This record gives sequence, structure tokens and C-alpha cells, in this order.
Amino acid sequence: MKYLTLNLLCIFSVLYVPVGMADDDVSEHCQGAIYRQFDFWLGEWTITNAYDQLVGDNSISRGQKGCALIENWIGAAGDTGLSISFYDKNIGKWRQTWIDDRGSALYLRGSLVEGIMRLRGEKINALGHVIEHHEMSYESLEKNSIKQHWRMSKDQKKTWETKYTGFYKKRL
Repeated sequence: MKYLTLNLLCIFSVLYVPVGMADDDVSEHCQGAIYRQFDFWLGEWTITNAYDQLVGDNSISRGQKGCALIENWIGAAGDTGLSISFYDKNIGKWRQTWIDDRGSALYLRGSLVEGIMRLRGEKINALGHVIEHHEMSYESLEKNSIKQHWRMSKDQKKTWETKYTGFYKKRL
């Protein structure tokens, strides 16, 4: 047991990336305001729904020397997921790749528009056909508070269904 605890401690100390990473610790390739546009999402969060019921907890930290945001989600029902978000200078857009413990994945891209991070993507079937359109938005409401809204269309964007609306409160 002593060795297991020591091994886990070593693993977590290597994986840990402090949220308050100093600017001089950021890669020279990821300097500039455009790479910091999504930094309002950094932190340790408790998420509730519109009825103030607990939905889950989220931890957002910097990774890859400040070139990415790493999300670790734990839902109130025990479900888990993670994402990596980064500014892709080759296409001039933000990208987010999500995977959860059910094997469901989302690949989104977008940009900050009027203070709201808006990401869009499609789910493709094995034949290469678009079967769903997804839109995700992250809006900083006030200090230490964010609204995340996720909607989906299964009919080529004719109608939209809200999949999730979460209200983030930063744990201080």
C-alpha cells in the first residue's frame, strides 16, 4: 500500500499543471492575446443547472506549456470526460476535442465572438455523412461565473435541441 501511494503521488505530481502558470512558463509559440482568449475558463468549478441542482465538477488547467486548456469533468452521476482546447494558428480558430467514459467524442472549432467562445462541429457516421450538428458556447457572466450552453441538430440545422445548460461557479 505504501508503494502504491508513493507511485500515485509521483504520477499526479508529474501530471499536475498549476492554473496560475506564470507567463514566462508559456511556450514562445503560444504567446499573445489570441492564445489567452479562453483563459476565463481556467479554474476549479462547480456546475449547476437552471434549477440550481448540482450537475458536476470541472477542472480546467493549462497544458503543453500554456498552448492548451485541459478539461477534466466529473458529473454528479459519476460520469467522466475530458477535453483539450487550443488555438490552431493554421486555421485561425479554436479547436476542442472531447471524449467521455462512454466513448462519445466531439470535435469542435470556433472563435471568441463578442466575448462568447462559440464552438461548432459535426458528428459523422461510418459512411462519412453528417448525422448531427453541435454548437457549444461559453460565456463569462461575471467574475467567477460562466454559462455553458450546448445545442444539437439532427435535421441539418432546421431545428435545434438544447442538450445542456450549465452554470459554472468558481470554487475559491
